[in-house]
Amino acid sequence: MERQLKSDIEVEVKFSGVPLEVLPDFTFTFYSELNSSTTYECSKQGSELTNCVISERDGSSMVKCMLENHGLKPGRLCVSVHIKWNDPDYKDGVRDDVYRKKLPLIIKP
Repeated sequence: MERQLKSDIEVEVKFSGVPLEVLPDFTFTFYSELNSSTTYECSKQGSELTNCVISERDGSSMVKCMLENHGLKPGRLCVSVHIKWNDPDYKDGVRDDVYRKKLPLIIKP
């Protein structure tokens, strides 16, 4: 799929089997594959949401990241994900999951 550079973009993420009341804090950092210096973030820190809305569907949390006036450069859309799961087995009480993913969207000039 392709989108023009000036288009707003929505990316939906499903946290399967994770109801809203236990949805962890997260940061999704979007960037173009060939230009990672320009980024756009979608996040949840406590009850504060940035560039996203959250809903619940069938016992799963749905996060819709809204990349509005994102300023990203042309190229394949990628995301760096950092999820902070509450976990008492870790010294700081948080299990950090960090990964990167190339998305099936090309931003065109």
